[in-house]
Amino acid sequence: MKIAIIGCGTIGSGMASQWAKSHQLFLFDRTFAKAEKLAQKLNADLSSNCAACPTILEAIKDNDLILLAFKPQNLTSATESFSQALTSNQLLASVLAGVTLDTLRRYFPHGQLLRVMPNIALNYGQGVIGLANQQFHPPFSKEIIEELFGLLGWIHWVDEAKIDALSALAGSGMAFAAAIMEAGTEASIAMGLNAEEGLNILIETFTGTITTLKETGMHPGQLKWKVSSPGGTTIAGLFKLEEKGLRSALMETFLATYKRNQELGKKI
Repeated sequence: MKIAIIGCGTIGSGMASQWAKSHQLFLFDRTFAKAEKLAQKLNADLSSNCAACPTILEAIKDNDLILLAFKPQNLTSATESFSQALTSNQLLASVLAGVTLDTLRRYFPHGQLLRVMPNIALNYGQGVIGLANQQFHPPFSKEIIEELFGLLGWIHWVDEAKIDALSALAGSGMAFAAAIMEAGTEASIAMGLNAEEGLNILIETFTGTITTLKETGMHPGQLKWKVSSPGGTTIAGLFKLEEKGLRSALMETFLATYKRNQELGKKI
């Protein structure tokens, strides 16, 4: 497939690094040197077929998929040069936070549209990839789209109304998990370990927890009780978590992120 990526930031370059292994890419960024540098790196590392393009029109010409991967507030300025150039045989995929399909249709009346919400673990093929549930017509189908985006990680087709929730859990959730691990690492230093030792143990512990939940289908509460023994060390720690309101704080954190996603969408 021939793919144009408009915006070579974290998400755009991450998708490029996976797709370049099996697809032909055309890269555009407002800073041409950025697109050029990424194309050179992918061609050198993967023996891929990537080209940096000086204009958006050159990047999208005759390509199958066009990915919008820039800041949402730049939608108007970035797309006015090519909004009328798309055809029904092209798929325009957007990772712009808060930008709905209805908004995209106002800008792009001709091409087929796809709203995508990924997280940055896609850099390693381990991303959570939310796709707004809708119908497509030839040459595209859900199966073709799944095959393409499946290279980035786990696919979740959700109603568009749930995209902001998925973004809060999967996108921002990585930062919240990292904050918890950072706190644990600092606690490990207070307990006499060095930072590297503490962080490695935490990474292994989180990995083991995730594997256990996936393999057993166990509810997180069940795992928590399984680890806790009567009058033991774990329940003492869990009691302190409740005393400090960690669960409430985390729920409010996810909800604040969800609400902010919705606010951003209303401004565009």
